[in-house]
Amino acid sequence: MFLDWIEENAGREANARQLVDAVLNCGKDTFRFLEIIHAEMTGGHPIPNPYRLMPAAREWANWASTAENKAYALACYEALPPADQAAFLLHVSRQEAA
Repeated sequence: MFLDWIEENAGREANARQLVDAVLNCGKDTFRFLEIIHAEMTGGHPIPNPYRLMPAAREWANWASTAENKAYALACYEALPPADQAAFLLHVSRQEAA
């Protein structure tokens, strides 16, 4: 079990080294290359579905990176009217207590 973990980790490290080498060899296209990698590894922009809003939001959040989830969560919270912010905080605090 432990040796399997070491072998898997060594494989990931080798893949990461190949990626770094590829980035370093991109020359003037390095930034564009990194943009493509980033786009493939993140959820992109949420696509609203007015008929299934919460399921669509939850599906997007599962694909999004932690940074995207944090940014959109904070931006959405800040865009709410004060009464809705208070209701949201109450809802979240009840979820943590459960």
